[in-house]
Amino acid sequence: MGEESVKSTPNARAFTQVELLCVLAVALLFLCLLVATFWPVSRPSRGNSGHERDYLKLRGIHSAMELWAEQHQGSYPLPSRIDLANTTTREVGSAKNTTSNIYSVLMFGGYISFDSVISGSESNPRISSFESYALEAPPSAVDPGSALWDPAFTADFTAPGGGHASFAHLQPAPSGGRLKNWGQTFAPTTAIVSNRGPEVRLVVDRGEQSPLVTFVLANSNTLLIHGTRDTWEGHVVYADGHGAFETSVAPDDRRYLSSSGWRRDVLFYDETDNPNRDNVLLGIFTTAGDSAANFTAIWD
Repeated sequence: MGEESVKSTPNARAFTQVELLCVLAVALLFLCLLVATFWPVSRPSRGNSGHERDYLKLRGIHSAMELWAEQHQGSYPLPSRIDLANTTTREVGSAKNTTSNIYSVLMFGGYISFDSVISGSESNPRISSFESYALEAPPSAVDPGSALWDPAFTADFTAPGGGHASFAHLQPAPSGGRLKNWGQTFAPTTAIVSNRGPEVRLVVDRGEQSPLVTFVLANSNTLLIHGTRDTWEGHVVYADGHGAFETSVAPDDRRYLSSSGWRRDVLFYDETDNPNRDNVLLGIFTTAGDSAANFTAIWD
């Protein structure tokens, strides 16, 4: 009798401990639910989330361009250099080097996805992801079986169906000095890709001070992506791969050599006093050609 009582005592204690643990677990779960319900939690805003996505997407695009350059004699994608037989588009030569075709080349090769060129904070309803991208035999190509990208992809948000790219890139004009920076370059501070910017009407140089920049559209969509109603802000990725969140269209440490000395370089403006034509000009380009004059940038 006494022996049976002694044997049952450990089992009774073990059951009590398990039961106590269950009660504590339920109590802890209930407490967590109360905290989650009533405690003021700080959640990431849409803007912060968009910031992170844009930074990662732009770094991804630049990395894809670098990978392409490693496989193509150090040059970033230039559709004119691969569609030599004109089996993809009817454009000839350097006229192929538009934003649409450049991004589409990277997509067709699997370097980036069709949604990686859409900003996480896109403010223009005419810009959306191109869900119907054709990775094989694109029907809109001159010769679908020999096509090197899908020409149905367009970055032109002014077109009737809208566009499918949020991000700007360096203008790859063959004439002048920009083309030498379209690839693995000795100019590591050259801006390569960025959140697109507003169209610039006028730049007034003020020496060591930031230049006075006037936009064509005071209510540009680009000011709503990351900036305020009167100031552009955005992510820029430079040739050496580093990214920066710039709070001005004319960053403090970016200069070009003008005919009268070094001046602050406005990222989205083609300064005319640059003899070498190697100042930065970022944009979304719907036409291209043999010179900077053949490139048409679109703005919103």
